Amino acid sequence: MTQFVNTNNSRNMHFFSSDPRAIQPFIHSLFSSLFYLMLSVLCVLFLASGVESWQQTPATVPDMPLASITSLERGLDGDGGVHYSVTYTYSPPEVDSPQAVLIQQERIPAALFYRLRVNDLLPVVYQAGEAQPLRLDGQLLENSLSSPHSVPLLMVGLGILGLAASGVLLARSVIHTIQSYQLNRFGKTTYAVVVRREMRTFEDREAEYILVYQFQPDRNRQNVEKAQLVSLPRYRSTQSGEVLRVRYIPQAAHVSRIEF
Repeated sequence: MTQFVNTNNSRNMHFFSSDPRAIQPFIHSLFSSLFYLMLSVLCVLFLASGVESWQQTPATVPDMPLASITSLERGLDGDGGVHYSVTYTYSPPEVDSPQAVLIQQERIPAALFYRLRVNDLLPVVYQAGEAQPLRLDGQLLENSLSSPHSVPLLMVGLGILGLAASGVLLARSVIHTIQSYQLNRFGKTTYAVVVRREMRTFEDREAEYILVYQFQPDRNRQNVEKAQLVSLPRYRSTQSGEVLRVRYIPQAAHVSRIEF
């Protein structure tokens, strides 16, 4: 059984230790927590802006004359190109007879053609007495066919996703910061042995390098095995069987870290 020697020192009970190896992890965790906190606040503001934009967007398009689509046609131009057209009918409000309707055919873009269906209602502009009293209104047509809530909905969705991700990262960082503080304030030091090295590879991000070590908190207690992420240079310079100094909390020996 591997024996470990404790190197406890009363100076380890002070938070502002003279050993920079004890302070540096806490400072790093603290700044990470502040960064994720700011990121979470930005996500909340972005989400609130999306909700406000959603509430201010009118649910319906303004009142306008509507015509009914009777047919959708495709045809060939003289140069062999394809054109798209829509035929629609409209009943002018000032005509007494309900059977009096205007029939109009217009060319439309291909993208719009495939979004329309027979019997759909289209916004039109009607001007009695004009040579062409009835026509489609392009701007009103685009507004009526596209959702006015699309941009606010996208903002709300991105805000929720960002807030969830930043919230998880913030929670993990805060826990790590608290543990670093406890290690600095109440931690003791001892020696550990690196029992193995591990490398995890991923398709969408960089590999992780891990050192697995064992140490004995007290003479009468069982060995504790922990794993710690390290940088690639540390991973390469540390070999299995090497003895390293670790800091741990006596009341919770599973909270520990390597003191490089």
